[in-house]
Amino acid sequence: MRERDLRILKKITLNMRHDCDQILNWLDHLNPWISADEFAERAHISRKTVGNYCSNGRIQQTRRLGRFYLIHEDELKKFKDHD
Repeated sequence: MRERDLRILKKITLNMRHDCDQILNWLDHLNPWISADEFAERAHISRKTVGNYCSNGRIQQTRRLGRFYLIHEDELKKFKDHD
């Protein structure tokens, strides 16, 4: 491959990477639900505590999938502001 071809290929690759990053950021914005594990990690509490808070209503915006909770990110903001 010639040097010019390599530069073009590098530019295309960088543009594709940028586009993929933008798409992933957009998808994160569309899905504001996080797992109980992620909530626990970000709130610096145990997963069991998160489960207890979900079941007794302290964390309100939840979805239950079998035995797993999904929690809306807004709850994390409220939780951090409250505690």
